[in-house]
Amino acid sequence: MLTIQKIYNKQINDFQSSESGATFSLIAAIYFVALIVITFIVNLFSIDTTTNTYHILSSAVLYGGLILLSITVMLNKGSASKNLVKKLNVKYLVISLLLMASMFMSVGKVNTLFSNWLIKIGLQQSAQYNITTNFEYVLAIFMFALMPALVEEFLFRGVILFGLNSKSVVCAIFTAILFTIFHANFYQVLYQFAFGFAFSLIAIKTGSILYGIIMHFVSNTFLLTMQYFFSEINYFSSLAITIVASVVFVALITYLLVFDKVKMSNQNKPFIKEFIIKGVFGVSFFALMYVIQVIGLIG
Repeated sequence: MLTIQKIYNKQINDFQSSESGATFSLIAAIYFVALIVITFIVNLFSIDTTTNTYHILSSAVLYGGLILLSITVMLNKGSASKNLVKKLNVKYLVISLLLMASMFMSVGKVNTLFSNWLIKIGLQQSAQYNITTNFEYVLAIFMFALMPALVEEFLFRGVILFGLNSKSVVCAIFTAILFTIFHANFYQVLYQFAFGFAFSLIAIKTGSILYGIIMHFVSNTFLLTMQYFFSEINYFSSLAITIVASVVFVALITYLLVFDKVKMSNQNKPFIKEFIIKGVFGVSFFALMYVIQVIGLIG
């Protein structure tokens, strides 16, 4: 029988590729169980899937399971988990802030145009969490900003990314793809991939997930704040702003890849094979979920 002790080796102070793959499969298993639990509760209490109650329920069940997984990992890999958080470096904090701002005004704008195009050709977008009161705003920040920032950064930019044991561009791209398919949100695919890639690079450069946690929380909180106080998410309509932001974003990514003193590695192959052995269920499950969502949107 497969146990947590067999998945996470306490004797090794770093995360391993096999642990990385197993973690992604465990995330998929939790996601699957969460879907079953949510469906059962929705049918039992006749909950409308377009209401805030449904969104809160879904987030609470899913992230409740992911929090338990995170705690389990920390208990079994204490030293490795502690090593994921290091003192903030001013240079990388400034780069992170600029990445976040430029990404919002460039990739965010492009993603909005892409989403509008999907709606225009007839694809249906699912109902969103509707914020109308201060209580709903505070609750949304906790459920949709704080919890995802802590849990997702620990699991994706922490356990999975550092478990791959490769400071390579391919490693950052690979983790960004996993992060994107986990969300199974076709309307946000461009923004989610860009965020996943950018902050995988930051994590590789700094050896810390703290930058990702801060920016993840700031990003989600900003989007929720825009939605509550301005009734819409404004990515700035000026073409000039979008172009400048795009140049800044590309320049920052280029700096991290080419000019930064902390160099990237070229070793890629070892981690892929070891990850896939234990992560095949997770990759297959989320890929299937993505396909199902796209089919549902078309239907």
